[in-house]
Amino acid sequence: MAVFIMYEEIIPGKARVFYQNFTPEDPITGVTEDMLSNENTRMLNSIPEPEFQNGYTSILYINPETDELFYEYIRLNDYNGDIKLEELDLLKKQLNLISPYQKPLSLEEYKANKVYEISKECEDEILSGFYSDARGEMEWYTNSRDDQNNLIGQATLATLNPSFIPQWKSATEYICTNFTMEQIIKLSTDGAVFKTERIKAFDMLKAQILSATTVEEVEGIVWTKKVW
Repeated sequence: MAVFIMYEEIIPGKARVFYQNFTPEDPITGVTEDMLSNENTRMLNSIPEPEFQNGYTSILYINPETDELFYEYIRLNDYNGDIKLEELDLLKKQLNLISPYQKPLSLEEYKANKVYEISKECEDEILSGFYSDARGEMEWYTNSRDDQNNLIGQATLATLNPSFIPQWKSATEYICTNFTMEQIIKLSTDGAVFKTERIKAFDMLKAQILSATTVEEVEGIVWTKKVW
């Protein structure tokens, strides 16, 4: 599975990796064309796991000349139990928890940050849940990644095996109850339609971001949640 990274050179042959994306081709959380065109990036097959060292945190580096990846380990006690802010930001970037550029300078960097911001808001909305009237009345259903996979599995089994009794629950229920085949297929379809609609909304905003010609245009683009 491909991994996309961005880095900043410290000295010749050594650059600190500040951004990692393990789903670079995902329509929501994937990387943009502007990010791909940045010369300080790489698309790698994998990233090695750091060694566990008690009392230390790891920082990932790359040799841009050879693409060799390596870690350096920082003793947490050197900071009286706290990580320096710049190191903490770096770790967050590596985990894709914060935007790629903390102090954007160019229009392209503002665009990359805005795409990241919109993608996170889109993803959060999709994972928050959706309404469906699969059982005759509108009910709210959770929609985590596990929920999505399991719901598809239930609908598929119900379609392939008429004797299979699918079970699911709304967000207000504590245990799963029986669904008919028609109900579980309707529920799965409603979830898929909701997700597709949100992805299309993201794609439209992403196109606006990439075509913007000023920072003001980029900053004026915001995510709007679905009104149920």
